[in-house]
Amino acid sequence: VNHLDLLTQHACLSNDGSRMYFTICNYVTGAEIQCDIYTSKKDKSGEWSERLKLPDNINASGSTSTHPAIMKNPYDGKHYLLFVSDRKGGKGRLDIWMSEILGDNLYGTPKNLEDINTFDDDVTPFYHSDSNKLYFSTKGRKGLGEFDIYQARFTGSEWKDISNIGYPINGPTNDWYPFIMDG
Repeated sequence: VNHLDLLTQHACLSNDGSRMYFTICNYVTGAEIQCDIYTSKKDKSGEWSERLKLPDNINASGSTSTHPAIMKNPYDGKHYLLFVSDRKGGKGRLDIWMSEILGDNLYGTPKNLEDINTFDDDVTPFYHSDSNKLYFSTKGRKGLGEFDIYQARFTGSEWKDISNIGYPINGPTNDWYPFIMDG
């Protein structure tokens, strides 16, 4: 693989800032790309380790895995990796999945967020811990444009109160990559 043909994108940090998750994509054809999620750890001197590809239960063979996000579950205190994939077992094209972070490069079986996902693309998850809400973009719900940003509240076992966050954030074009900066 020519490293000039790789795209590195969609980075997020663990809650304590010691681990970064990011996507590396490779052009399969002129228009088609295949993505996998990687991680890197920051050492005590502030240097980042070599990238490490997440295991096959996250980067399923023959599918794309991208858009990593971290969630600390307020009900059980565990950390979860949220990510987007077109793997088998989804509801649509690209779906949002959730996997418990069990240890150093160990992840539980990914669970499809069936309450949220649609028949079409559901992408760019961002979990806001202060409000206990997941923000994401989707084309699979009636909105103001192609992709609109939605929010959903986590109850500990399911996602509730899924709603379009509306205008002026959403408009007639694609609205992606929600992020809330506290303070």
